[in-house]
Amino acid sequence: MKNYIAALILTISILGFSSSADAAWGDFDTTFGFLGAAIDGNVTDHHPYAVALQADGKILVTGYKTVGGKKRFFLRRYLSNGQIDTSFGNNGSAVSYALIDANADYYGYRIAVQANGRIAIAGVGDQLPVIWRFLSTGYADTSIGQGGMKTFSTFENAAPRIATNANVLYVGLIEQGYTSTVVLKFNSNGTQDLSFGTSGKAITDAGNVFSLAVDPTSGNILLSGRRRSDPNDYGIERFLTTGVLDSSFNHWNATYSEWQGSYPSEFVRLANGEFVLNERWANISGGITFGANIVRLSSNGLFTSRSQYEPDGVIPLGSPEGDCPDLNAQQSDGRVILKGWNNDALFRFSTNFSTTHTMDCDSYASMDPGTQTPAVLQSDDKMVGGGTYGGYITLVRTLP
Repeated sequence: MKNYIAALILTISILGFSSSADAAWGDFDTTFGFLGAAIDGNVTDHHPYAVALQADGKILVTGYKTVGGKKRFFLRRYLSNGQIDTSFGNNGSAVSYALIDANADYYGYRIAVQANGRIAIAGVGDQLPVIWRFLSTGYADTSIGQGGMKTFSTFENAAPRIATNANVLYVGLIEQGYTSTVVLKFNSNGTQDLSFGTSGKAITDAGNVFSLAVDPTSGNILLSGRRRSDPNDYGIERFLTTGVLDSSFNHWNATYSEWQGSYPSEFVRLANGEFVLNERWANISGGITFGANIVRLSSNGLFTSRSQYEPDGVIPLGSPEGDCPDLNAQQSDGRVILKGWNNDALFRFSTNFSTTHTMDCDSYASMDPGTQTPAVLQSDDKMVGGGTYGGYITLVRTLP
């Protein structure tokens, strides 16, 4: 462990860090951890898939750990300064009471923090979609599923999409046979709301690759991706809080003008109610090239514009500057951050989308290559990213 810390210190020293007077987007926040990075030396062979923030600034990380050659779910919590929160669960790790198959793999993939402090994790267990839910103390919430883990045995093997509004949890799943994408609603007490949609399901027209969110103002449910019934269409689909399709909204209002390799599943709902979709595309005719477009929709789902922000190029397996974290978000000042296909830059758009600023990812140069680098924005627009360094969970915080 000491050798890893020494190497990380050397890397940070080589990359350098800026004073507040000349700080640039992506520079280390030297008030976090040690000069901007925090290594969790208490656990090994942990691999982060998602990072989330609680309202109090504490940091949640989920993914899998390797135990006897098998993947095992984990959830760890850190203080806002990057130190492990030893008051959470068992010395910083969530405690689950769920019975599992010792020969199967289990991993967490997404995190949603509810208003009452409960923490929902979406992932896969034994090749089935599952959700775990924990109390704010880090112990399993046994009101849901078995021992705090709910398995969806009649759906396809894919990590669910999850979203929360107040203390309600929405779960997006793909029906067996890939016949449809549905959203289920779970009450705060862990029971499924069978009055939601049709017999407890909101049946959507979203394809197999989709995103799920809740409008914080109205509570309406939002999905994005390619349209299942016509894959040439994409955009946003909106459901009322009852699970009924919102007939006043312009669903799937954009049409492909790029290559069939486009994947516009990730979206950002802006503070003014409008939408930005991140359209990553692949040109597979006459040589493989990749790029990305920013697609804008009105607050009512109408397509308004599309423009390319990432130049055509061959996607690299990695970046010498460090693989950039995967982030699609809006800063508090209105600027939007997106990541395209390539790993070597993040793109930030001005509030009127007329100019673009790029960030290389020097601050992530020490992360183990080929690992996940999820990230999230704090309320002050500082970015917290997670990854592994020498097999240890490592958090990095950078300046806006």
